[in-house]
Amino acid sequence: MMNNFFIKNDFFKDISFKKKMKFITLFSGIGMQEEGMKKVCPDIELINFCEYDKNIAKCFELVHNEPSSKNLGDITKLNMKEYSEKIKDEKNS
Repeated sequence: MMNNFFIKNDFFKDISFKKKMKFITLFSGIGMQEEGMKKVCPDIELINFCEYDKNIAKCFELVHNEPSSKNLGDITKLNMKEYSEKIKDEKNS
C-alpha cells in the first residue's frame, strides 16, 4: 500500500505559471528538493543554494549542472541584509 503515497508524474501537468518560478534552497545537500521541484514545475530557475560541506556542494553542482558561485555556503555566515539587497537589485535590473 506504500505506492498510494507517491505522486504520479502527470499529477501537476495542468499547472502553469505566468512567470518562470525562481527559488533558493537552504540546507541543500545534494539537491533532492530541486529534483522534486523540477518534476512539479520544469520551468524553474535556481537563484542560489546553500550547502556548507564542500564535497556535498560539489556533488550538487555536478548533479544539477550549477556553478559553485550559486552556493551561499554556510548559512550561519550569510548576511541576510546584504543578500536581500542583492536579490532586489537583480530583480530590478
